[in-house]
Formats: sequence, structure tokens, C-alpha cells
Amino acid sequence: MRDLFKKIIIKILALEARWVLRKYKPHVVAITGSVGKTSTKDAVYAVLSRFAHVRKSDKSFNSDIGIPLTILGCKNGWNDPFLWIKNIFYGLELIMFKSEYPECLVLEVGSDHPGDILRMTSWLKSDIVVITKVSEIPVHVEFFKTPEDVFVEKFVLDKCLKDDGVLIVSADDRRLLAASLKVKQKVMTFSIDNL
Repeated sequence: MRDLFKKIIIKILALEARWVLRKYKPHVVAITGSVGKTSTKDAVYAVLSRFAHVRKSDKSFNSDIGIPLTILGCKNGWNDPFLWIKNIFYGLELIMFKSEYPECLVLEVGSDHPGDILRMTSWLKSDIVVITKVSEIPVHVEFFKTPEDVFVEKFVLDKCLKDDGVLIVSADDRRLLAASLKVKQKVMTFSIDNL
């Protein structure tokens, strides 16, 4: 029963998040990788918040439930069904009425299972995608067959780039550089090891 409730809540919040993105049209920066994504998210937020109204993923709200909560500006309901219902009504309020909404969202996108990121790219469209380094032996591999599968899962975030979007990848990761050559959007690189 609890799993069914969670699946229903995730579907509703993702649908509301999609509508909110369509209505308010914020600029979206999506960040993934297996090393440094939270620090990168915080650094991007620190820079952007000097110039615009910005919201970032709270803590490690980087999942199929955390990202919609960030987009809606809601807290995690944990085991409180009343807070989940309150979150749903708040999402409806954002959709139905004009509210002050951030100009930019900085979202950390994580993955614990194959297909997690791909599911989000079906509705999350980003102006900028940042992929930090993907370790040779990454964390959260228990549900992936190989470390290469983790790399493929992280790089699929490029699918959420808008046509005029920008992909930013670590030049310290040769696999990311090679994969970025296949991207039709603009690609920028950064480096720590090769200064």
C-alpha cells in the first residue's frame, strides 16, 4: 500500500512540476555526475543568485521525487500523508493562480537505478546541462551491472537539453569528451587537472 501511495504521489508531483515549468518558463540548469555534483550545484546557485531569483535543489533532492519537490518549492512529506496532500494542493495553486516564481532553477539530478535519469528527461527540459566527472568506480552502483552503465546513465541527461541549450562537461574525463562530440547543441568544457 505504501509503495502504491508513493508511486501515485510521484506521478502527481511530476505532472504538476511539468505544468509549472510550462507556465513560468524558468531557465533550468541540470547538474549530474558521480563526483562534485552537489558542490557544483551550490557554486552555480551562488553565482546566479547574485543576479536573479534562483531556487536550487535542497540537500540532495536529486531523484524522481526530489526534483518535482524543488520545482514546486515544497518540502519532503516523508511519512506524513497530510504534508503530501498539502504539497499537491500547493502545486495546483501554482498552476491555477499567478505566483512569484524563480527565474532560474538549479537542479541536481541523480540516479540510483538504470532509467532514473531517462524518465526525467522525458519532461525536464534544460537550458544548461553540467556533467561533472564520472568516476571509473562510481558510487551507487549496486543496481547497475557495470561502471560503464553508470556512465551511460549519467550522460543521458544530455537528452533534456533544449535545442539552443549548452552542455558543459569535465575535460578531465575522456569519456565525457568523446560522448560530447555526438551532441548537436553547443558544448563547453572545464578542467581541474589540465590547467
